[in-house]
Amino acid sequence: MQEEVMNKMYSIAHDIKAPLRSIKGLIQLSRLVNEEERFALIDKMNQSVGALESYIQNMLDKAMKQHQVIENQKINLKFLIEECIDMLQWMEIENKPQFIIEVLQYTDLVQDENEIKRILHNLLSNAIKYRHKDRKLIVTVKAMVLSSKLIIDIGDNGQGMDPEMLNSIFDKFHKINIGTDGHGLGLNIVKDALYKIGGHLKVNSNYGKGSHFSLHLPNRTDKRKLAKQTVLCEDY
Repeated sequence: MQEEVMNKMYSIAHDIKAPLRSIKGLIQLSRLVNEEERFALIDKMNQSVGALESYIQNMLDKAMKQHQVIENQKINLKFLIEECIDMLQWMEIENKPQFIIEVLQYTDLVQDENEIKRILHNLLSNAIKYRHKDRKLIVTVKAMVLSSKLIIDIGDNGQGMDPEMLNSIFDKFHKINIGTDGHGLGLNIVKDALYKIGGHLKVNSNYGKGSHFSLHLPNRTDKRKLAKQTVLCEDY
């Protein structure tokens, strides 16, 4: 029981670190711009703080429950992806990443929103954290919602990893790069969240070129939409 409580504490503490770093980046940037731009950045800070407060409350509510409950609900996937990016994109103000988002939705998506948010949050923050220092970071998020499953592909042109490392990257406290900030919890949290909601993940990576994560999750509804909805957003 004590180990379970400690794991929940580790997870919550880890998950709020990257959004706080992004808010800190906005504060630093606000010191470098004119007054009009500063007010716009203050609005972004306020939105980021509100999103972080909601995220923390959801995690705390879930952590307080004695038994793990999967809370399936209808999800606006495009909004969820954009919300995660908004919380993280200012982690590096000197080399702000470019996000390319593509969502293909053929049906409603019903899943545990908090767990999907945790997965996206950790994969996207890792992409930013392990960017390549010699080029602009480009992160591509592609998602397809089908009647029986959700597929999310996240790729980046960051540091990448040696293929022989891939068997251990999901271990708790395993750091991909010793020289970077962090405690090696992010991918372990992703693994735990995927297990809870019945998903699995494939990883391809090459050192110096980047990484690609492919997520497959069950869709808890079979209600098909009458028409295909396609959303394409570049240079987010």
